[in-house]
Amino acid sequence: KTRGLAAVGALAYAEHPTTEVLTMSYRIPGGPVRRWRPGLPNPEDLFAWIAAGGLVEAHNAMFERAIWHFVSARWYGWPPVPPGQWRCSMAKARVNGLPGALGNLTAVLPVATAKNPDGTRLINKFCVPQKPTKKGPALRIRPEDDPADAERLYAYCDTDILAEEAVSATMMPMSDAETRFWLLDQEINWRGVGIDGP
Repeated sequence: KTRGLAAVGALAYAEHPTTEVLTMSYRIPGGPVRRWRPGLPNPEDLFAWIAAGGLVEAHNAMFERAIWHFVSARWYGWPPVPPGQWRCSMAKARVNGLPGALGNLTAVLPVATAKNPDGTRLINKFCVPQKPTKKGPALRIRPEDDPADAERLYAYCDTDILAEEAVSATMMPMSDAETRFWLLDQEINWRGVGIDGP
């Protein structure tokens, strides 16, 4: 049975009041990969990059945009990312006629960093609701319940940043027209479609 994000879609998942950020990895061009988690000081260097007009690229950027807007901005007070500053390496892959999934993409492109296959296990462990049992009655496993695997989750996110950056740099960029079309598509999906229910 499908559970978690796959069951409801990115926007409904991000809008739910129980959704939270466990960790975030990012890299500003020319700098190191950095991590942020709730309880740590805000990533002011990232905020400054965005305020200066820097682009924010992610693989399947709509998910990051939704989490930033509905979770990080709402609960942690983060500043908004203007819609025109988002970019998506998955969209770039599709325009290049390549696989969309990051793992498949790192397998077909000549990049040094591959997607960590242990990520699926870690995401399912920490981010998908668990079926309670007598031995484990909790509905979810939190990072503090398994610090060793939590550290593997954080490292997995670091590796994803490097893999996403590597595939993006390897592919041909989207043309101005393709970028405009993608941004328009994102806004249409963000707003949704008005429906006359009755």
